[in-house]
Amino acid sequence: MIVEFLPGAPREAVERIRTLLLTEGCDVAEVFAGRVVMLIADRHWQTPPLDLTSQVKANEWVADVRGLETLIPKVGGDALKPFAVRGFRFGGDDLALIAGPCTVETYEALLQTAQVARRAGAQFLRGGAFKPTTSPYSYQGGGEEALQALAAVRREMDMGVVTEVMSPAQVERVAQAADILQVGARNMQNFDLLREVGRSGAPVLLKRGFGATLDEWLNAAEHIAVAGSERIILCERG
Repeated sequence: MIVEFLPGAPREAVERIRTLLLTEGCDVAEVFAGRVVMLIADRHWQTPPLDLTSQVKANEWVADVRGLETLIPKVGGDALKPFAVRGFRFGGDDLALIAGPCTVETYEALLQTAQVARRAGAQFLRGGAFKPTTSPYSYQGGGEEALQALAAVRREMDMGVVTEVMSPAQVERVAQAADILQVGARNMQNFDLLREVGRSGAPVLLKRGFGATLDEWLNAAEHIAVAGSERIILCERG
């Protein structure tokens, strides 16, 4: 059961429903999507009991009560609806080609790479501004200067940009320079980051974490979708 509250619902209203669900033996998780609070209750029901549903709906702050269907289809389920980014339709019949350097070094080098990638048929340019590295002494990426280079090449080439975001604090700034936010394999289960990129509403490229099962990967995507963005691209690691 998913219980969605009206924006600004007082804490006591949420706690009343939480207590009711716990009394029924449910496992209860709380999810925030902007100013909206949702309680997700699981007791492995096919359908929640009607009397419980009626009690929950009687709370004046409850906006919606629905079954525990997920937004992201599970293995073998129907595909998500296709979506377009800069005119390219993900989930359609065309192959998406995203190419570019691991790390953005200079504007000039990035522009040359974008020109080569475009001639080879790429619709999107990727390049890292922030780099997760194994060693703390390795190059960590160009940061703000690299983001400016990505934004400039996007304007120059009229080409979509994909770049990785490493922390919730970076999401707003990175979304200004990129068309698609990448969540790397190391951050696949960084739930604060997943929720923040979801709240941004931007398309998200979610890489599969090291050793992650399909269900773990899809549940990571679910965090993004619940927070506000269902435009998600699942990307296996190379």
